[in-house]
Amino acid sequence: NGVWEYAIAPVPRSGEHFPATSDCVHHGEILVPFCVESQLGGVRRFVGSTNYLWYRRAVPQPAAALGARTLLHFGAVDWEAAVYVNSVHCGTHRGGYTPFFFDITDALRGGEATLTVVVRVWDPTSAGTQPRGKQVNTPSGIWYTPTTGIWQTVWLETVPNMRVDSLECVPLVQQDTVELRVGVAAPDGSVAAVSCRAIVSVHDEDLVEGSGTVAPLAGSGELRGTIRIALPSVQLWSPDSPFLYDLRVQLTAASGSVFDSVESYFAMREVAVQRDAHGVPRLMLNGKPIFMFGALDQGYWPDGILTPPSEEAMLYDLELTKRCGMNAVRKHVKVESRRWYAACDRLGLLVWQDMPSGDRFARWDPYGSFFGTEDERTSESMANFRQELRELLKCFSAHPCIVCWVPFNEGWGRSETEETAAWLRAADPTRLVDAASGGNDLASAPGDVADWHVYPGPLLSAPQAEKLEKAAGPDADHGFPKLDPAGRALVLGEYGGLGLPAEGHLWRPTGENWGYRSFETADQLTEQFASMSRTLIDLACARGLCAAIYTQTTDVEVEVNGLVTYDRELEKISPDRIAGVNRELVHCLDPRAGL
Repeated sequence: NGVWEYAIAPVPRSGEHFPATSDCVHHGEILVPFCVESQLGGVRRFVGSTNYLWYRRAVPQPAAALGARTLLHFGAVDWEAAVYVNSVHCGTHRGGYTPFFFDITDALRGGEATLTVVVRVWDPTSAGTQPRGKQVNTPSGIWYTPTTGIWQTVWLETVPNMRVDSLECVPLVQQDTVELRVGVAAPDGSVAAVSCRAIVSVHDEDLVEGSGTVAPLAGSGELRGTIRIALPSVQLWSPDSPFLYDLRVQLTAASGSVFDSVESYFAMREVAVQRDAHGVPRLMLNGKPIFMFGALDQGYWPDGILTPPSEEAMLYDLELTKRCGMNAVRKHVKVESRRWYAACDRLGLLVWQDMPSGDRFARWDPYGSFFGTEDERTSESMANFRQELRELLKCFSAHPCIVCWVPFNEGWGRSETEETAAWLRAADPTRLVDAASGGNDLASAPGDVADWHVYPGPLLSAPQAEKLEKAAGPDADHGFPKLDPAGRALVLGEYGGLGLPAEGHLWRPTGENWGYRSFETADQLTEQFASMSRTLIDLACARGLCAAIYTQTTDVEVEVNGLVTYDRELEKISPDRIAGVNRELVHCLDPRAGL
């Protein structure tokens, strides 16, 4: 991170080398990790699909022990990033939301004090079919300013030649056991088995340990191993008690000496859909019914766009969610940095994680087309989608806060829904799958939840209910969808969107500002929010509703339907006035509530 050179140059006139000034549309300096469109980056320019965005920086070459490797990490670069070190092409990554790294050891020059990094970025934004979330080339309404290039942290790391390169912690709650799946990298081609030791600790006191062997995986050349550790007096993770176990994993030589060690953490928690005593499908956390209630969190900032201006700013949004009495957050068509998910792990927030949307919209009518259509995406479009979805799971499944994967939102990019839901279930059986949040349902009823979007809601309006009944039969029960016959949990994936434009805190003071329903005072807005929460309690107890997501945490550009303004300076809905009813809501299915 820090100040880099940047250049914007036409695609045809630049290819493998940082362009000459005469070939540039714009050039100057940019502050990484903020994007080129942002105020904090210091540039504030659009790039577009006909240009490359180039970065260049000379940095001190790290000292490395004999046989060590040097890795260059990128938290996220949107969208295609070709990386060069000392004019050597080290690799190209496609995908705007997931972290990646390249081993740059072979590009380093012995005896030199510095190395030069060059990154060439191409990002078509809404001119392409790749996952892009809410980014468009011409922002308006619910579509926002794009992010091009580096937008998360960049750093160098020196590691041993043979090292731990993956660690998956699988909680086996019913067995009071954690299963550790350890992967080892051996770039020199070594496939010899190595010993592995794992130590679980609590509050800096070692609790229990286990050991095993990491051995070559047949037919792959990869080194993989599994260690199971039984835990005494297991403490479960939940929103009210987000208990985390600390973990050290060490690779040891025959002599017993440690040649690589990593630190991590894990939690003991399990999530499922099961029927309660009344036969109603419920979301279960650690074997008990729970109502998951949170906010739609889009993660946009007026000065950093996709990148929060500071750690404190990032934490504010999450802490506001907790202060409002909520226990969940839906990360909407965006992926955050690992630090965001680590904060959710510590705070006890249940995360419903969207896959960023892309490509076109399928025909979508949430009430008139109950069993609707899918889009036919090209093979290239689906390949980009699948690759980034695989990386999403690989990079973030370590976080216990994530309890549900959401591959599609409404009709956007909906294709191969059944296959995608089945793949997610097989790839990660420890979490739920919301196959299509608010989207066209399918007769096969894929996923674990039946997800509706109702604006402003939470009850269907008379026209919405009438349209639904005409399209799918009597599927609405007094203004709300009936229980899913396939046994999926009934959830309200989006509702609310209550708007209040706050003078002095608007993205466009004289332009378009909107919500799904507008209010004139904070008191009116707060009372309506609380009234909706009381309705949700009735729906949970009497109609089988299991979760609800309010739109949204913050205002975003011209959307003024946040709990707080876009600049985070004014809390429009008072947390103190809604926390009580919201806590009643999230606990309304507790056994102690008598339900």
